Amino acid sequence: MISAIEISKTYHNSRTAALKNTNIVIDEGSINVIMGKSGSGKSTLLNILSGLIEPSTGTVYMMNKDYYRLSEKEKAQFRGKYFGYVFQSFQLIYELTVYDNIIMPLHITNQKVNEQAVYQLLKDLEIYHYMRSFPSELSGGQQQRVAIARAMIHNPKVIFADEPTGNLDSENSLRVIELLTRLCKKNQTTLLVVTHDKQLIKNPDHLFILKDGKLV
Repeated sequence: MISAIEISKTYHNSRTAALKNTNIVIDEGSINVIMGKSGSGKSTLLNILSGLIEPSTGTVYMMNKDYYRLSEKEKAQFRGKYFGYVFQSFQLIYELTVYDNIIMPLHITNQKVNEQAVYQLLKDLEIYHYMRSFPSELSGGQQQRVAIARAMIHNPKVIFADEPTGNLDSENSLRVIELLTRLCKKNQTTLLVVTHDKQLIKNPDHLFILKDGKLV
């Protein structure tokens, strides 16, 4: 699904590489956890693998395409078609209802809305009765479920989640991760999660641990 060869990343405002000569392979349909202390490079690795940040050196193949050799337009189309993103801060539009937040990616990519698919996703994530509510009327855990639904509405090949439970209490964290992993397994969607809590995901297919910018 995704393979990275000798990738590294040094930011312009730093003399120290955030990521150093890293090789990694992500299998199709697998559940993957990336862990490490703050500053270890785990978010940098996720952002490179998800097509958001270009590595300073190295190559990233996504579904047999040399991704960072694509044009900006081709990369945007690729991400819009194949990837879904879940962030720590939810990034919902608070002026829109739950339903409208979820279907927004379909409008952006000019895809038809399958209402039955939307309803099923809402039921799977246990937020069906909140579809006409606004995000401000929901708890943090419910808002993150809306964000997950939005990331999955277009049936992406891969879901990238960067500390998706960082703003949630322990009970909501476990429930959100449980629903996310169950849905990915049901849909055979590849999942990459960055987290600092090794207790969140039980028995992932792959656990990657970063220390000082290197996989250990």
